[in-house]
Amino acid sequence: MAKILITSLGTGTKKEGTYRKANYEIEKTVYSDETFIAKALTKHYGIEKIFMVGTSGSMWDEVYSVYGGENSDKTLELYEKKETDSITYDDLAEVSSAMDSYLNSEDSKCFLVSYGLNDNELWSNFEQYLKMSEYINDGDEIYLDITHSFRSLAIMSFLMTQFIEQVRQKDIRLGGIFYGMWEYSGQNNNITPVVNMSILAEIQEWTKAVGYLKYFGNATMLYELISNNCAFHTDKDTKNVFMHLSNNISMGNITGIYEAVQTVKRRISILETSSNPVAAYLSKDIKEFVSSLDYEKETDFSLALAKWFMANRNYGMSYLVLYDFVIAKICELNGLNPDNKEEQEQAKNIIYKLAHSPDRRLSVFYETVENIRKIRNSIAHSTGRSGASVSDINNLPEYLRKIEAAFKVLKGNIS
Repeated sequence: MAKILITSLGTGTKKEGTYRKANYEIEKTVYSDETFIAKALTKHYGIEKIFMVGTSGSMWDEVYSVYGGENSDKTLELYEKKETDSITYDDLAEVSSAMDSYLNSEDSKCFLVSYGLNDNELWSNFEQYLKMSEYINDGDEIYLDITHSFRSLAIMSFLMTQFIEQVRQKDIRLGGIFYGMWEYSGQNNNITPVVNMSILAEIQEWTKAVGYLKYFGNATMLYELISNNCAFHTDKDTKNVFMHLSNNISMGNITGIYEAVQTVKRRISILETSSNPVAAYLSKDIKEFVSSLDYEKETDFSLALAKWFMANRNYGMSYLVLYDFVIAKICELNGLNPDNKEEQEQAKNIIYKLAHSPDRRLSVFYETVENIRKIRNSIAHSTGRSGASVSDINNLPEYLRKIEAAFKVLKGNIS
């Protein structure tokens, strides 16, 4: 595990033989006369590795000097190459060594990027960040400095932490996102405040968590955010209701989902009244999701759930739930218990008898249910039918429409 600072390097301008310095204030501690905010962050947070990103025209000469490089010829060489935009990776090897010596550690890296003037250059920069990700390991703590250089690099640095965590599937922690507000120092006694903008990552995490719940029924991220956030002073059972909902959706347990939705509805206030403004704002989206499945009768709930699965492209679950809904609704209309296997069979027999009904509405209803049953069994038993998937998906909205319409028109006449 290591504390890694990812920082971008600007071009800088020398005046009277030196670069501009600042007095950086981090959590009420001032680090005076620093050329780089990276140096202040390194001291304050005990950084063990630095990954520095810059162009061939960035002020690598100053990095080498500030981090203890003692070869004046090398400093001059880096300055001259900086001025001609011609620095290469070979030139930066000693810069990395200087940072390692200063940190008394190993594996600090320098990465050369383009200006990002077009798509090709932006993709080229992305590849450099991919290369950077290879040096980040599970358990590392990442600190981002977005003060200097191009804004495109600041954005890419932030996005890459998400990429590394989710696509590369590395267990990393974000220690902070830092911006030195040089513009404010003039009215702040020449002190440049360093703002931790980690709220950006928090907003993104909450947005993803709510999206996972609304569109996939996965409340794992929501549970973790609530569990790990001190803004929620609540008991374990209240937190677990979100995991309970997620687990039941994953298992396709209709009764369990129904009960979990009712429980979440009663506990949603922990988000609505949270001191976390993002959670409080997004609670309305979670409430909207819960309301879309909030029905007093379980059969009405099942139909809504089948529609929700279809809308979220979980077509297999939609078919499974839809068929169970039909059987349960027939039971309801005929005073049968849908939880009793024998009475379920009675409901199925009622449907079969409709095949030759003189009432065309009833025979069409039978045909629709029979199509759904065959697809449902194919899904449940993994028997499959060559080339059927596309047509089954395309037919699902019409099957749902016909079933819903049939129960509205026929009501108690299906017997």
